[in-house]
Amino acid sequence: MIRRFSAMLLSIVAIILLITACDRRVEVPKVGVIVPVSGDFASFGEQVAKAVEDANHGRVQVIIEDEQCDSTKAANAYKKLTEIDAVKYIIGPGCGSPQEVVASFLAGSEDHLAIIPNAAAEGLYERSGGRLFQMQYSLEKETSFLADAIYARGHHNALLISYDNAFSKTHAQTFKQVFKGRVLEDVVLGDRPEDVMLVMTKVRALQPDVIYVTDLTFFIHNGLVKLHEQGIEVPVYATYVAELPFVRTLVEGVIFSYPDDLDTTKDGVFSLGHQAAEILIDAIIQCEDKIDCVHDELISSDAFDERGISTRGIGLYQIVGGDIVDLATKNP
Repeated sequence: MIRRFSAMLLSIVAIILLITACDRRVEVPKVGVIVPVSGDFASFGEQVAKAVEDANHGRVQVIIEDEQCDSTKAANAYKKLTEIDAVKYIIGPGCGSPQEVVASFLAGSEDHLAIIPNAAAEGLYERSGGRLFQMQYSLEKETSFLADAIYARGHHNALLISYDNAFSKTHAQTFKQVFKGRVLEDVVLGDRPEDVMLVMTKVRALQPDVIYVTDLTFFIHNGLVKLHEQGIEVPVYATYVAELPFVRTLVEGVIFSYPDDLDTTKDGVFSLGHQAAEILIDAIIQCEDKIDCVHDELISSDAFDERGISTRGIGLYQIVGGDIVDLATKNP
């Protein structure tokens, strides 16, 4: 009887252990992605999201939130990810003003960190308390490179075109500070497509020998197309956003900056998003989801300098016939 009772007890214990083991769920690390997946810049965000999924290989759970390049929506996305979804790691935001918002949330936090997959302002890492890294060079470095290249190529009277957002403002302010020639005027445009017509008036009145565009919105609103329609053939320079495939037909002839270590036959946003995801997810897995360890891995990585900014260089390129042509002018 005792033996029979013992055998029954052991069977019950085994069943309980089996049920417990089956019910135990392995916690999968989570990575949030804050990018625009609707609105004018949806194609940009879709490429980042696609890149993260491609680099993931099922190692983490990816949760995508739409920021629409809007500060309020970015703030809501961050709060949802961190407070409701219990996300510790973020890729993004993709747009300038949302980046500033997320940097302020990260400041003083040891429970979260983020990697921006594209260019951003220099001070974000410091303002985030060392929690916000960026996969591309800073906006200030990019515009300084372009300002020097524009002057070196014989253009000394520039018309600046900017918009009222953090990304564009940073580029415009830096250009005005470092350009060795004359900035004839900083034309700040509104968000309506018809606002680009103001540029036509300014070009005829001021006669610049070069135009520097600091925001993709100008091209999306057919600003370059309208310049050509008006018979205005002034050289136009822009930032790396001129490379984006969805505006390629709207930026023919534009000279722009671009990371000099990326394959120009592939989408730059996808490549940068992929690199950001690889670095972050590899660190998460290696560190077994311990955020202090992940933070230390990023800091010690050769991919970033002491300010959390990518160490990659910049090249000068041009859109010719829809293709990217290397103009072989690189920064030291």
